[in-house]
Amino acid sequence: SKKISSTACELDILRYKNGSWVAAGVDTTNRNFVILTATTPSGTWTQYTTALTISSEYSSYTITGMEYANGTWVFCGNHAWPSNAYNVKLFILYASSLSASFTFNQFFTNNGYSAYDVAYGDGTWAVCGGMDGSSKYGYIWYTTELSSTWTQKNIPPNSFAGINKKIRYQNGEWAVLVAATSSS
Repeated sequence: SKKISSTACELDILRYKNGSWVAAGVDTTNRNFVILTATTPSGTWTQYTTALTISSEYSSYTITGMEYANGTWVFCGNHAWPSNAYNVKLFILYASSLSASFTFNQFFTNNGYSAYDVAYGDGTWAVCGGMDGSSKYGYIWYTTELSSTWTQKNIPPNSFAGINKKIRYQNGEWAVLVAATSSS
């Protein structure tokens, strides 16, 4: 084990992409977006911080997914009000470099949903997640332009209860990993 940040962080992502190890999460003191990078896990880690300029009424932020594709770094996540656990909004952060300031896009604002992963394939960005609470249904949101409107699609159909946890694109096909909550 190795301490990679001098800042207290909730690091939720660790992946190897574009020749770098990347860890990402949220600074627990001032709620900034934190990225740490290294060429090897045992090497020196460089920290980058971007202020999350989201409404101060949101107290909880979580980074849940990361993708690097087409020259762009994209992270997805959730932010919530402290008084209402189901008042969760979905967002992405994106930039052309890990050291750049990231652009924030809150792409879905209905309550009760969570984002878990992001992927890119064939010109399309996709985030997977679902509706939390007593009814658990999987959804994906997709777009060809990160700053534009996202389209929501129910996958799998509502007759199957489950939350989409991972999404990938490979060899012309999309795959979604569903955490099932029922056998129907």
